[in-house]
Amino acid sequence: MRDPSVYLLGRIARFFGVNTEELFLPHEDFRRKFAGPGHGVLPYVRDNAASPRQKILDELISLTSLNHAILWRYTGYYSRYHYDYSSTGRVVRTLFRVAEEGNMFVTRAIERIPHRSNSAGRLTTFKYDGVLMALSGCLFNVELEKLMQSCICCAAFPCLFPAREMTTAD
Repeated sequence: MRDPSVYLLGRIARFFGVNTEELFLPHEDFRRKFAGPGHGVLPYVRDNAASPRQKILDELISLTSLNHAILWRYTGYYSRYHYDYSSTGRVVRTLFRVAEEGNMFVTRAIERIPHRSNSAGRLTTFKYDGVLMALSGCLFNVELEKLMQSCICCAAFPCLFPAREMTTAD
């Protein structure tokens, strides 16, 4: 078997977040270097202090439990339509569900798109799980594609109810 090229070694090293030279360390030295205390642990977890990133995440999570009465009105099943950028001129219909789980509102979307490489009409199914938030008169839906986890979707929808009702928080 051939050794990888210098270019390929550089790509592998960048992918794993190490230097190319570190790939050539003896096995035990490599293990010791990357299995040391605190490696792979975020600084705010190690220092018991909230980092700016953690503060933002905490604020976003707290938004998922606000405006409970408003979001409750939107629970149910919907057909959602959007333009499919991977195939010109096609509009995709998605089955979209909003449900309450615990203290937050979660979404599930399932879409079936005709496979481009197959003229026999084979369909490819995509599933997305997400959260729904109400803020400033809009509904915000953030979803992650479930199977490959290769796509994050974000959508904003205008609320169907008057803005004065959006100001109340539970």
